[in-house]
Amino acid sequence: MIVWRNSARMPIASGRSLLRETMRHAVLVCLCVWIATCASVAGPPEGAFPTERSDTPIVAGTLSPRREEVAARLIATAESALADGNVSAARSAAREVAAIYPQARGSSRVLWVLAQAALSLGDADEATTAATRYLDLMGPDDVRRAATNLLLGQAAQSLDRVEEAFGYFLSIAPNESAEILDPARDGLEAGLSQLDDVALASLIAGADPNHALLAPLLARYAVDRYVRNDEDEAERLARRAIGLGAVGRARERAEAVLSGNLGDLAGTPVIGAILPTSGSPRLREFAERIQQGMRVALRLHGGAIGNRAAVELTVLDDRGDPALGTSLLRDLEAAGALGVIGPLQEASLELVAQGRSAPLVLISPTAPAVPAGASGVYSLAAAEPGAARALAAYAMDNGLNTAALLYPRNRGATFEAKAFREAYEALGGTVVGDLTYPPGTTSFEAHLRNIERLLPSVLVLPLPVQDVELLAPQVTFFGLDSLEVRVMGTAAWTRPETLENVDPRHLNGVIVASPQPAERRMAGLERFVDAYEDLHQHSLRSRVPALGYDAASLLLEAVRLGARTPAQLTETLATINGFEGATGVLSVSDGRIVREHYLACIQDRTLRAVPEGMISVPIRVDPLPDPEGPGRIVGFQCPEFGMIVDSVDVRSDPSGQGEG
Repeated sequence: MIVWRNSARMPIASGRSLLRETMRHAVLVCLCVWIATCASVAGPPEGAFPTERSDTPIVAGTLSPRREEVAARLIATAESALADGNVSAARSAAREVAAIYPQARGSSRVLWVLAQAALSLGDADEATTAATRYLDLMGPDDVRRAATNLLLGQAAQSLDRVEEAFGYFLSIAPNESAEILDPARDGLEAGLSQLDDVALASLIAGADPNHALLAPLLARYAVDRYVRNDEDEAERLARRAIGLGAVGRARERAEAVLSGNLGDLAGTPVIGAILPTSGSPRLREFAERIQQGMRVALRLHGGAIGNRAAVELTVLDDRGDPALGTSLLRDLEAAGALGVIGPLQEASLELVAQGRSAPLVLISPTAPAVPAGASGVYSLAAAEPGAARALAAYAMDNGLNTAALLYPRNRGATFEAKAFREAYEALGGTVVGDLTYPPGTTSFEAHLRNIERLLPSVLVLPLPVQDVELLAPQVTFFGLDSLEVRVMGTAAWTRPETLENVDPRHLNGVIVASPQPAERRMAGLERFVDAYEDLHQHSLRSRVPALGYDAASLLLEAVRLGARTPAQLTETLATINGFEGATGVLSVSDGRIVREHYLACIQDRTLRAVPEGMISVPIRVDPLPDPEGPGRIVGFQCPEFGMIVDSVDVRSDPSGQGEG
């Protein structure tokens, strides 16, 4: 079992400011310890090279007196710059010594400078490399080992290598100063969120049983055992934690177990999650990316507010087995969870929804559908009506009042087609053709010939990505654009792979609706990307973490609005409207998570904003032999501000409905 908690002692901030403050604190702590235990260099006179016994060269060898002098001054510059807070200058000088003068006496000291400066600047990989080399050059009893292990633990934690980080923290001697032990304890508390019960048990077994830093692990594991009905072991672990001097959250956990009432922890809101953290490789990859997004949500939205404690997130592993979901849900109910993120799979989501004994909200980040008739069950990947409704309104606003639909017989496309038809007809439009095809179809000539006969104002294609790549070229090939039939599409038409793989000739002028507006990135997505890259120290390369972020953020928003019980969370969640998430502006409406949709026009592999009241423009070529004729239409282009557009030829023949 994994439990995440945003420490109440940590400032809640977004962007790189939080990392800078955290790393600055780490650097200052480590620097103070170093100064207290090592001789510093501050512009030594020529020929003088103060060194400690363990201040060995990085590489064995000798340098000329002149090069030794240059190296000594660079070492002094690096240490002085770090002490003054100029970490960039410190890193630059330290790098120069390590690269050019590694044989200099005392050159190993710049590895410590480099490690601190790199971590402060957010480069945990360089910090780890430098600190590891520095540690290797120390003697076994060197007093600086503790500060170095602390830094290595902090660097590993910033790289999401949590078990490695715990190993470094727990290797610090129990008699170290509070300046070392307190940040190590904070690191352990923060990292408990990412460890399951197997990892916790292994770390506890391998650590010094009398180490005070073991208390947070023992207290967390005691709660895990209590939830799993292993009360004797839970009590033993809780007593060990208190005996080792558990403080803060660790003591609260231990005392709650000993009292036999986890309700003593009720001051802390708990959100649960059911994810396949040890399922198949594909599911594990999805689960990890979902967790990455959840960590960002917890940092941005899960902190303590007023009298409310920081939110805890308890994650249980269903191993990709739908049958485990119901028992895990009962564990989360026993732990006092207000709502649950997951499961990821549709079958698991349905079984868990059926097994609820309380009105516990379930939000799956990835399930393609939710169980029919189940209340309080949502999915961020289920079909929603926003795109279809936006397209219907746009068509009618611009006089395109006859439409044909063509789509595969699958659940998502059928839902979007129905949503378009209902909205379009409610606005006064006429659907002259409602054509479907079996999934896997590759040739659409019969369907397109039928649409050619119906001659609608607009052809609406709510398709999956793979079908866009097949169907779009055939729409052009069979000449529907030459008949001035405009094409509209839903989100799959806006995907990067669609824009890259389909020739622009077949996409230009297509009107689409998407949760992200053209030509700009929404504030919610911008905030998420900045916080994600700040927390995880790598670029965001997948859309999946955004789903985990939005699932967690919606539950955390309900908690922020005052929900303190599962029933209150259910009611509060249903009132959320216009929440700026990473995947769009989110609302909960009619038992479904919906996003606001924005219109765009595809032109030359890019999405362009659509000027209000304007439609895609026919491209005409001069006819032969009469160059003064009306011209032949050979596709469409996107409208632009100030462009003069011909009037629309309104067609209203309602005949021809049928299935292809």
